[in-house]
Amino acid sequence: MNWDEYKIESARTATLTDPMRHAALGLVTESAELLDMIKRRDFYSTVIGHTHLKEELGDVFWYLALAARNGAAIDPVTMGAGFEDLIKSCVYHSAYFLRDYDEIHLTVIFSCVQAIATLSDMTLEEVLEANINKLRVRYPDGFNIVDANIRDLDAEEECLSKK
Repeated sequence: MNWDEYKIESARTATLTDPMRHAALGLVTESAELLDMIKRRDFYSTVIGHTHLKEELGDVFWYLALAARNGAAIDPVTMGAGFEDLIKSCVYHSAYFLRDYDEIHLTVIFSCVQAIATLSDMTLEEVLEANINKLRVRYPDGFNIVDANIRDLDAEEECLSKK
């Protein structure tokens, strides 16, 4: 699944209320979840799991797609940095996007997340497809509040762990 296909498919699970604010808040929280993986690795000796990382990267892409569908331009660039620096950059630029909605931050976030996937032996297409599969399990009939709060985490993890 490519980025354009993903933007269309992910719209099935989007809410209609204030999409740019939703995207900005979501990017901050999902980027922070990536940073939390670094914290847990460094201070609690937790291994960063491939499946969990794929899930979190997919969640960041979901919020990027939400912003893109609502008029934000995202033009990915190649990022040459280490895993931890890429995650820190995601958090930094997510916070600034929340503040000013400047599209340049979205380009950096997209590029960082794509580079993190590559460093972790995942393709962009693999991450996007896994995220859509997870959302099909979570929201078989599209987004609704009930399914958002009652989730089958085992079924979601199963579809994420497929290559």
